[in-house]
Amino acid sequence: MSNRIEIQGDVPFVKKNTKGLEHFGDLIEVCQSEGNRIVIHGDVAPKAVLLSGGLLGQEVFWDIDGELIDIYDVERLLTEQNIALKRSDWKLVKLINKIIMEVELYQKKSNVHFYPTKIQVEHSTICNAKCIMCTHYFTNNYKRSFIDDKAIEGIIPILPYIDKILLHGVGEAFLHPNIEKYLKMYADYGVEVSCVTNMTRMSPELAEEIGKTFKSITISCDGATKETFEGIRRGVSFEEFCNNIRLLHALQPSLELRFNVVCMRQNIVEMPQIIELAAELGVSAVGISGLIAQKVLDNLEDEIRLYPKVATYYLKEAINRADALGIKMLQFPEYVFKLESEKTFEEELYIINSKPFYHTEEFQEELYQRYRKMDVVKPTEQASLSEYAQKSIYQCAGICDYIVESPFVGVTGEVTTCCIDGIHIMGDLKQDSFTAIWNNEIYRRMREMFFEDHLPKYCVGCMFLKDHTNVKRMTLTNVDADFFEHKFSDLLDTSDSED
Repeated sequence: MSNRIEIQGDVPFVKKNTKGLEHFGDLIEVCQSEGNRIVIHGDVAPKAVLLSGGLLGQEVFWDIDGELIDIYDVERLLTEQNIALKRSDWKLVKLINKIIMEVELYQKKSNVHFYPTKIQVEHSTICNAKCIMCTHYFTNNYKRSFIDDKAIEGIIPILPYIDKILLHGVGEAFLHPNIEKYLKMYADYGVEVSCVTNMTRMSPELAEEIGKTFKSITISCDGATKETFEGIRRGVSFEEFCNNIRLLHALQPSLELRFNVVCMRQNIVEMPQIIELAAELGVSAVGISGLIAQKVLDNLEDEIRLYPKVATYYLKEAINRADALGIKMLQFPEYVFKLESEKTFEEELYIINSKPFYHTEEFQEELYQRYRKMDVVKPTEQASLSEYAQKSIYQCAGICDYIVESPFVGVTGEVTTCCIDGIHIMGDLKQDSFTAIWNNEIYRRMREMFFEDHLPKYCVGCMFLKDHTNVKRMTLTNVDADFFEHKFSDLLDTSDSED
């Protein structure tokens, strides 16, 4: 069955809402019929066509295995989903899950029958690098671990419904001794995987499993020369890094390779060279972000905002180089272009070069001993109705995409609502099923608050809401300067300083 949307009869709302549907192009065909209804055939993205296309509330039917099913008949959709589950038709299971999600969110259901479409699973809190802008610089992997099979078993029942797993967390996922086994399992359920990696571990076996599950992979790269790269990414070999990328590219040539670059005082001048390195290694896209300093690392003077003239020059050179070499720029810190500086370009460059590249080993050791003395990795607490699920003073329309689509599973198996809030535990997969956690009283109350047009208290100041990053389901209706100045990250920074 081809992917298409039939508009049958006279459906005025759809005609008025062509802006929402215009990106479907020739998927849309108008058919004459006695009844006014919309019929969707094939694997059309439900979020795009139902939510963004504005079809919710209209008479809509979805062609599932040759039968037209009313999208609001959730019981019938669940029956069809169970049939698909029995025959391991994961593609259809995932499609029906997404249809139910759009319908139940439209109906403002707090107890839901859908599962998230994307989960972030922290496979490791262990890292073999000590990057100077990261807390791994001094923690020496104290109290760090890999996720175990019992926690992974907790997510297996929902894998048929999941579109994508992100191997994100504070560690290097590819160091996990069972990573090939896990990737094979995800592929068996038709789940796409992505991650950010330091690319210190690669083998033909790992590359084979990556090829089955990944469409793209993001690689951390903070220097184009051995001196700069190894000065920032302490403990990592530049030659090994490059060779591993070459191996992966050779074995999986269709895989999109991306660089993720943290631009800071130490590597500003190498931004154009990093673009050239990307082209040389087969990396087709580069994202550059400015360093966000942490007090505990004493790196406030490494932020590029302090050197706007130098940063602007080399970032623009990098953009020009990317254009010439056909490298896609995913992002770059353009805010620095607007900053003023009383210093000349040469004065900024002199300051950059006159400061030590990184702190001494004594500084590292002192931080490590403080960290050990605190004897805590990250403060967590059980989410509760009285403390966590509370309204803020801010109103909103809609519900946050992350709270319904993308929960976070920590290395211990503990579940939080999103990757930003790693503190308030909604449940533990080693003790409860994901289904029980997903519809517990805290999750239900969080959904209800959004449906009542109230932003939950803990969401105030969230960076995703400030930047409107991948938040398409909701808007803030009474945001003010205090919201943007709210130090949402203070508690997280405290926990990071202990990471």
